[in-house]
Amino acid sequence: MREKNQHEERDTTLRIEHRITTEAVTLPNVTMCRTFRCLMLGISALFLFGCLCCDRLIAVSASSSADADQQPEQHHRTFQSADTTVHVVSNFLPHDLAVQWRDAMRNEWLATTTASTSSSGDDSSTSTTSVCTGNSEEEDGTCANQASWMYATNNDGNEIVERANNAKVRSLEDIDARNATARKLRAFQRFSYAKWELDPSHALVKEMEEAFCSEEMRTRITNIIENVNFSNHGQNNGVVRLAPELSDLFVTQYSVGDFLTPHNDGVAGSWAFVVSLMDGPGEEEWNADDFGGTLRFECPRNHIKYRQQNGMRRPYQWCESLSPSFNSLLLFRTFSSDGKKITTGPFHEVLPVKWKAAAEGFRRFGVTGWYMDMADDMPDLFRTERDKMRAK
Repeated sequence: MREKNQHEERDTTLRIEHRITTEAVTLPNVTMCRTFRCLMLGISALFLFGCLCCDRLIAVSASSSADADQQPEQHHRTFQSADTTVHVVSNFLPHDLAVQWRDAMRNEWLATTTASTSSSGDDSSTSTTSVCTGNSEEEDGTCANQASWMYATNNDGNEIVERANNAKVRSLEDIDARNATARKLRAFQRFSYAKWELDPSHALVKEMEEAFCSEEMRTRITNIIENVNFSNHGQNNGVVRLAPELSDLFVTQYSVGDFLTPHNDGVAGSWAFVVSLMDGPGEEEWNADDFGGTLRFECPRNHIKYRQQNGMRRPYQWCESLSPSFNSLLLFRTFSSDGKKITTGPFHEVLPVKWKAAAEGFRRFGVTGWYMDMADDMPDLFRTERDKMRAK
């Protein structure tokens, strides 16, 4: 009996020792498993957080890239023409504003139906007939809604013009006759132009005038001029003071055959600016060889070609050609005077636009204007001629 009790006590002791041993071994394993599981969960959480961060960074990067695409980088270059420095600035306007203006010009242009006949050679003969917009023609043949684009020439359609003049005729009347006279004047190397201009009372023109008269815009223009070291031509000792009101501004579209003969803008204002808002399919660029319509500037005074010009700089020698583009600024001095000496700007011209430009969906839209420098003293004779050409 005693042995039996001892045997049971020994078995009980062994079971207790075994249990203790087992628990001693199991507890660390359980702790290790839990620790490992927590570690894996932590790693997973970090991984997910990292992915979210990466996605966020990618999204931010993509957003930044999109912003960069919407606001392309500006590039500023200069070249010399006669005695003047000409500034060329790409991506000048805020991208959204440039698109808005270009689209508005396009919509107004499409609302003005024109019919053009193709021609041979660079001096394309164009017959342009403007009609009412939409279904606005009345029974008597008049237009209830006048088209916003008007045909502009510096002649009234008479075949004989005694002299070149600055008197602008902007209307939908006698377009064919005025166009024919304009081309005759060009053939005789007289000052002449034929182009389309947006009605100066149009809301878009008023918006543009307000934008270019703003202090912000005048400051930008001044900085472009003064931040480049160039000749003293018309610089008023390096100080530019642009008047708060524009000397003139008009919105243009050079259609098939339209052109502008050589001139120097001497009576228009102190500083000329041209913002090109070319309209075309996709990302395609203007093809100067096929489309014409380039803006040419005469050679610098120290250029061999310039010295070869005779008399009144005729025939002109051209050293720089600029094709229409989207959202580029052209800026140059056109007049300066201290009351004793008058200096005018470089001669430049716009070549006729060829039919292929329109055939491939390109339009030569632009905004042209002038600032007066408050230091300039413009003679009364110049003011009179300026008033004739003003887009008012």
